[in-house]
Amino acid sequence: MLTQTTEYALRVITFLAAQTACGKTPSSGDEIAASTHNSRRYLQQVMRNLTAGGLVESRRGTKGAIY
Repeated sequence: MLTQTTEYALRVITFLAAQTACGKTPSSGDEIAASTHNSRRYLQQVMRNLTAGGLVESRRGTKGAIY
């Protein structure tokens, strides 16, 4: 059984993989949060862990982080 955080991280990775496959990168934090049906605050926590693990890259954008 997966934890809620793990499930959410998998949804984020799946979303980002689909965006990459369609040639649409980078994605904003707001876009990811809306598409994966979670809060922006929780997304930041999950993305911090995914970035630290080397699974995603992030950079600062004018309206927040870009992944």
